[in-house]
Amino acid sequence: MPICYIEFIVSNILSKTVKKSIKMHYFIKLFILSIYLLWGLYHAYGEENKTFIAYSMKVAMAKVEEAQKRRDDFRKTQPDLFYLGGITKPWAVVLDGKTNDWILVGERDPKASVLTLDEWVTSLRARFIHPDKDPGVTIEPRPCIACVQSGKIESCRHNNQQEVRFFAGVDKTQFGQICFDADWLLKKIGFNLEKLPLERIKTYYDLSIEDAKKNKGYSRVSSRFWFYPIVNRVNVFGDVILLERFQMGVFTEVLYAEINGTPVKDINKVAFYPSEGFSRSFTDNYEYAAKQREVFESLRGLTRLAALAKGLTQSQVNKLTGLDFFLTNYPLQKTMTPQEVQVLKVTNREVGLEISGGVELMALALRLKGGDANALKELVLKTRETSGGNQLSWGFEIKMKDGQLAGVTLPEGLSDPGEIASLFQQAVFLRKKGLSDAAIECYNKLLSLNPNYAEAYNNLGVIYADIKRDFDRAIAYYTKAINNNPSLSQAHNNRGLAYRKKNNYEMAIDDYNKAVTANPRNSGAYNNRGVLFLIKGEYEKAANDFSKAIQIDPELTEAYNNRGLLYFAKGQYDLAISEYNTALKIDSFDVTSYMNRGNAYMQGKGAYEKAISDFNKALEISPKAEVYIFRAMAYAQGKNRYDLALQDLSRAIEINQSPEAYANRGLIFFYKGQYDKALDDYSRASNINPKYPEVYFNKALLYEKLNKKRAAIEEYKNFLKTALPQHIKQVENVRKRLIELGEIN
Repeated sequence: MPICYIEFIVSNILSKTVKKSIKMHYFIKLFILSIYLLWGLYHAYGEENKTFIAYSMKVAMAKVEEAQKRRDDFRKTQPDLFYLGGITKPWAVVLDGKTNDWILVGERDPKASVLTLDEWVTSLRARFIHPDKDPGVTIEPRPCIACVQSGKIESCRHNNQQEVRFFAGVDKTQFGQICFDADWLLKKIGFNLEKLPLERIKTYYDLSIEDAKKNKGYSRVSSRFWFYPIVNRVNVFGDVILLERFQMGVFTEVLYAEINGTPVKDINKVAFYPSEGFSRSFTDNYEYAAKQREVFESLRGLTRLAALAKGLTQSQVNKLTGLDFFLTNYPLQKTMTPQEVQVLKVTNREVGLEISGGVELMALALRLKGGDANALKELVLKTRETSGGNQLSWGFEIKMKDGQLAGVTLPEGLSDPGEIASLFQQAVFLRKKGLSDAAIECYNKLLSLNPNYAEAYNNLGVIYADIKRDFDRAIAYYTKAINNNPSLSQAHNNRGLAYRKKNNYEMAIDDYNKAVTANPRNSGAYNNRGVLFLIKGEYEKAANDFSKAIQIDPELTEAYNNRGLLYFAKGQYDLAISEYNTALKIDSFDVTSYMNRGNAYMQGKGAYEKAISDFNKALEISPKAEVYIFRAMAYAQGKNRYDLALQDLSRAIEINQSPEAYANRGLIFFYKGQYDKALDDYSRASNINPKYPEVYFNKALLYEKLNKKRAAIEEYKNFLKTALPQHIKQVENVRKRLIELGEIN
C-alpha cells in the first residue's frame, strides 16, 4: 500500500492553486500605465529633503528581552520600541557587518498608518519560515459535500459559508487581521454594501446591473477579487535592501458564469466587463480609497514590510544579531482571526452575483550585480555615531529625487521595473491557469531583460519539475538560480526535490543541507530532508528533522504527518495516530492527515470501519485519486468487499491513470481470481512507470500462482533492480524466495 510522503515545492506563486482569468494579463499593462501616470505627476516635484528614521533591530531585541525579564508590557510602556521608532513608510534595511546589526530605515509620514514591531516580525517569519508562500489571506466558497463528490465544485452554490485561509503563518496575528479586513471591505464596496464618497470608483454591482440591462448577457456570475502589488520591487545591493517601486492594485477572475441559466463551459475565455471594470477602477483610485478607509493604507504598509523581509532572505543574514530571536522567541501578540464568514450575495431580476477573493503580498526581490547604495549605508551608520552610538532609533536628513532616494545608483542597462513586474505577474497567472507553455514564454522574455533574475529561473524549474516532469531540465534551471543567488534557499530545496524524484538521494540531501544553511529557518527543507532519512531507514535523523521543522513552525501539518509516518514505520501506531490528530487540530480540512490516519487504523490496528470513516471524510473535502486507492484497500482487506474496492480503483483511474491505481486494481483482480485482468493492469502500471517496484513483486506472486516459475523469477529480479531503500525488508524476502526457487545459491 502506498504511503503519502509530503514534500514542499517552492516557488514565487501561491501553494493553493486558484483559477485566474486568462484575460488578466491584458489588463496588467493598463494597470502599469496608470501607475506611471501617477508617478509622472509626482516626479514634477523634483528634489526635496526628507527626514528619515533608522531603527536598530539589535537594540530592539535587547530592549524586548529586558522588558520580558521585568515582565513589562513594552507595547504600552515603550511606544518608540513597539511602533518602530515612528516609521510609517519603510524604505530599506541596512546591514552593519561590523556590529552584526540590521537597521530598518523609513519615513515618518503622518499620512500613512502606524506600523508595529509585531507586524515587522510577522513579515520576517512569513518570509523566512514559509519561503514557498506569499503572506496573505483568501476567502474561498466552501462547496457542499454532494457537489464535491459529484465533481461539481466550481458550480456549487449550496453553502452559505466561505472558508477563510491565511498564508505563510499570518493567521492569529494583527497582520492577518488587517489583510482580512481590507479584503472583506473591498467585497462590501464592490456590492454597494459599503459606500465610499468617491464617484470615480465604479462598483462591481453597479457595473453588473448596467451590463445586464444593456447587453442581456450573463445571468449569474461568481467573481474573485485579489489585492495584489502591481509593482513591488526590492533591490538587494549587498548590505542594503531597498524598496524601489511600489503600487497596490486589485486583480480579478470569473469563477463561474451562466447565460440564461446555462453554465458557461470554458470559463477561461470569459471576460466579464463588470469584474474587470471594478478592479481597474479601484486600482486607479487606490490612493483615494486609502485616504477614506485606513485599512487600505495599513495594507500598503504591510506590503512594504513584507517586501523588505523578502529582500532580507536573499542577503547574508546568518550573523545578524537578533534575527533568530525575532523568528523564534519574540512574544508575538495573538489576534483571533476568523475561520469562516458568510457568502456575500446580491441577487435581483437582472443578475445574480457572488464574490470571493483574498490578499497576496507578492514582491520581486532582485540581487543586483552593479549599482551602489553605499551612500545610504554610510549615512545611516555615520548619523548613528553622532547620535550616541547605541540608540534604538535616530533621525537623519536625506535627499529625495523623483520620488526615490538620491545617492543610490542602479546598474547601467537595468530594465524597466514596470515591464519586469508585468511579465512576472503574467507568468504567475498563466501558470495558475495551467498554461505552462505560455508562462515559460513570459519567464524567458523576462530573463532576456534581466538575465540575473534568480527567482525566474527557480519558477521555471518548478514548471518543468511539477508540470512537465522533466527533472533534468528543472535541475538545470535551479542551478542557474543558485549561480545567480547562492543564498536562495528555495532553489536549493527545489533542486533537492528534483534529485529526490530521480532517486539521487545523496545529491538531494546535499541540497537540503545547503537550503538550511542559506536559511536555517526553512522548515520545508528540514521536512523534506527528514522524508529522505525516513525512506533510507535512518529513523533518528528523520525524527530530528521533523521535530526541528515543527519547532520552527508549530503549525506545519506536513511535518506532523511525516513524523506520524515515522512512527508507523516503526510499528508505533498509537503514536502515529496521535501525530495525525495533532495535524487535524491545526487544519481540520487536511486531506493527507485523514488519509494517513485512516491508513494507520487499517494497516496498523485492523480497524477498518474507522479507516473507511477517515477516507470518507477525506473524499468529502477533496475527491483525490489517492483517497479512493486507500479506501479500496480498506474495503478489500476489511471484509473482502472486492466489488466496492474495484469501483473505487476505477474511479481513481478516471481521475489519474497512475501506476499505483492500476497496480492496486490488479491486486484486487488477483484476489478475485481474475488473473488475466490482474496481469493486464500490472502491465499497464509498469508501462506507465517501468521503475515501479511493487508491480514487479505483484506480478511475481501472480506467476507463482499460475505455476510459471521462470516468469516469476524474472519479475522477482525486476523487483530487485528497481527496489528503493524503503524496500529493504522486501528485498531480503525476495532473495530468500529466489534461493528457494533455486535461482540464487
